[in-house]
Amino acid sequence: MVQLELVRYDGVVVSRCWLMTALNRAWAKGWFGADGGYWDADWQLRLEPTPGGWLVVPNLRSVNATLLDGVVLNSAAVLLSGAKLALGPDVARMKTPFEVRFI
Repeated sequence: MVQLELVRYDGVVVSRCWLMTALNRAWAKGWFGADGGYWDADWQLRLEPTPGGWLVVPNLRSVNATLLDGVVLNSAAVLLSGAKLALGPDVARMKTPFEVRFI
């Protein structure tokens, strides 16, 4: 299984994932400060392992959209190493950017 690493914009590794992981406001505030408040309190996105990689599953009921490489996600999407995740109402007002790396 491929391990997933999430890297904040300043190069700090904020998480390593082996299993399905749901990320929410509490997690985001710990790593992104006040901007973490834009995340959904229950869950903003889930990271789910697949046999050859990972999927990102957005919470479509969240106030702010999940963005993958600057595109608003409306359904689950395959993650590639080097992909950029963030959230916000649109790319111009994007918050909490981080990079996905496979290790």
